[in-house]
Amino acid sequence: GSGDPDISLNFDINNNARPAPNGSNPDLGVYENDLAERENRIIYVDQNGSDDDLGFQNQPFQTIQAAINIASDGDSVFIYNGTYIENVDFRSSAIHLVGENKLNTIVDGNSTGSVISITEPNSGTSIIANLTIKNGSGTSGGWPDLNGPVGGGIFAKYNNVSLKNLIIKENSATSGGGVFIQ
Repeated sequence: GSGDPDISLNFDINNNARPAPNGSNPDLGVYENDLAERENRIIYVDQNGSDDDLGFQNQPFQTIQAAINIASDGDSVFIYNGTYIENVDFRSSAIHLVGENKLNTIVDGNSTGSVISITEPNSGTSIIANLTIKNGSGTSGGWPDLNGPVGGGIFAKYNNVSLKNLIIKENSATSGGGVFIQ
């Protein structure tokens, strides 16, 4: 049984216990490697995709949030042209959110909060590029001592964010109708 820890080899060629960590399925290699570096990946989003898919180019997600939910620091979420009606939250990942074309890749917040929120601290720089961001209404209570919502289009708190080649329009908030970065 390939991948069955109960009947696999118990030791690698250097006599280290396998699988490592204990209880996991062993890999197909000769060594268990705790020092392997993770490669950044591209996760794809298309209106005709499905959130039950895997985010591959030939199996894209349907929503931006589904892609963000599986993204890790350094990953890119590539969004094909279309209008995506959603409010997205980067969670704590420093990712790159990149549209196919800023004129035709539209994220519409449907006037139900900030279109894009980056409010949990992350360890790198997030990039938002090649998108139209519209119809955001901000995050209420987003910043102390400010009454009313902040960051209609983009709300970023305590994070490094790079904004590139964007159209930010038709958003509203008491402070930072288009963008609020603190």
